[in-house]
Amino acid sequence: MELSPGSFRTFVVGTSYQLGNLVSSASSTIEARIGERFPLPSIEKDGKMIKRYEYGTVIAIFMGCTFAYVILLTFLGPEYKGRAMGVGMFDH
Repeated sequence: MELSPGSFRTFVVGTSYQLGNLVSSASSTIEARIGERFPLPSIEKDGKMIKRYEYGTVIAIFMGCTFAYVILLTFLGPEYKGRAMGVGMFDH
């Protein structure tokens, strides 16, 4: 938010939020695919064998990637400490 010009600030925040939703919509499919690599023992229920997967490991992998990405952006991103956040003509 601080990196965008004052007149576009709400547009940037709203657009980035919606793009985040778009990107995260595929996460359940990706988690299911990765989860197949971490099987648990199958169980029998009503005479059928049910496959199970360890999704805790998959979610931990996802969170690790997310944390690494945020840390990388935090260290590489510019710092605008003390920047005026106003939109008006007389803001300095």
